[in-house]
Amino acid sequence: MIDERFSAPAFTGAGLGSTASRDLSKQLQAELERDLMGLVGPAMRSAVAKLNHMGHKLSLAEEPTSSSIAFREQSGGAVVFVVAADIVVSVGYPDTTDLIDL
Repeated sequence: MIDERFSAPAFTGAGLGSTASRDLSKQLQAELERDLMGLVGPAMRSAVAKLNHMGHKLSLAEEPTSSSIAFREQSGGAVVFVVAADIVVSVGYPDTTDLIDL
């Protein structure tokens, strides 16, 4: 859940480039991934259902994680088609205080 743990004062208080700031960034990244997968996962399942209705035989490749979901179609023991989504979330402040170059 995105809450006050991730407020601007919380990041400022943790200190630019500090271990605490990096840990807070990782926590926020994980929360964002979970939130986004809550949207992407059902959308992918719906798209796969449509593809299967059109003749594909896709099934869940493995248990989804907080940042990825994959389906595959196999024939004769070989993977012949893949549909997957990977979520990449980047969070944090640059490790430098010279922001002019950004």
